[in-house]
Amino acid sequence: MNIVLRAFVLFFLLAGPTQAQNPTLNIPVQNLPDALHSLSSQTGIQLLFNAEQMRGIRSQSVDGAMNPEAALNRLLQGTPFTFEASGTNTYVVKTAEDSEETTKLPEITVTSNLDSNSPYSTQYKVPTASTATKTETPVMETPMAIQVVPKSVLNDQQAITLEQSLNNVSGVFPQQGFGLVESFNIRGFETFDYYRDGVRFQSALTQTGPRETANLERIEVLKGPASILFGRIQPGGMINLVTKMPQATPYYSVQQQFGSYNTFRTTVDATGGLNQDNSLLYRLNFAYEDKGSFRQFVDNNHFFLAPVLQWCDYQGKLSV
Repeated sequence: MNIVLRAFVLFFLLAGPTQAQNPTLNIPVQNLPDALHSLSSQTGIQLLFNAEQMRGIRSQSVDGAMNPEAALNRLLQGTPFTFEASGTNTYVVKTAEDSEETTKLPEITVTSNLDSNSPYSTQYKVPTASTATKTETPVMETPMAIQVVPKSVLNDQQAITLEQSLNNVSGVFPQQGFGLVESFNIRGFETFDYYRDGVRFQSALTQTGPRETANLERIEVLKGPASILFGRIQPGGMINLVTKMPQATPYYSVQQQFGSYNTFRTTVDATGGLNQDNSLLYRLNFAYEDKGSFRQFVDNNHFFLAPVLQWCDYQGKLSV
């Protein structure tokens, strides 16, 4: 008796879920929308479909115990409709054309004709750099470590000194100059020399105060030895300041900044063409800064003006 009872309980446990999962259905041949409604009410599943598309289409009959997906397949047999799952106990009934349009999206190509050097550009990505090879070479193809701080980062951080501009460059740390000398430690080597557009110019040891950033398009930092291209230089790397060049598209900007210790700074950036065919272009950068310090008798009154003229002919460009 015990063995018979156990066998009966085991049979009940195995047959119970099957009976719950496979209800007995009775759906006669009728209009397809009505048949789908009957299937939904008898199984508890949710069916999403467009009844207008099914006008005049008859369904197959469903009779017996089967799971909802098998019953749905039976109902749609011989019709131009198919289905796909759209969640738990939810199915979407649609035509093959609708399914193809839903799964295959048209190809989209996103391009930009805005030059990264344009004053209107807000790009963070600078595709090329000239510091490592002295040519406009893609950064990904440059066989040396190059890190670029673009104009967008300088604007977002409102950087007014090289120390602020290079905060995000790894391996570069400012040296203590007490506000009088601006030098950096690059990969463990202290450097006082700067390069402007790839040419060595005034050393930090011969200047007073931080270097002006109002006319900088971007800052390129080359990490590692570079003396084979630039002569005597510290093996840690070099800092190359790329200046703003004239643009044919007119652009005018005035910026006012205020800060601690009575800091007051005004910058102006203007560029455009001077004649009708834009063969003569100009760029004018102006900055005036007045600020104090946390130390007594230490003030900074700074005036900066950087005019650039560029004459373009059919053979090349000449900037002054």
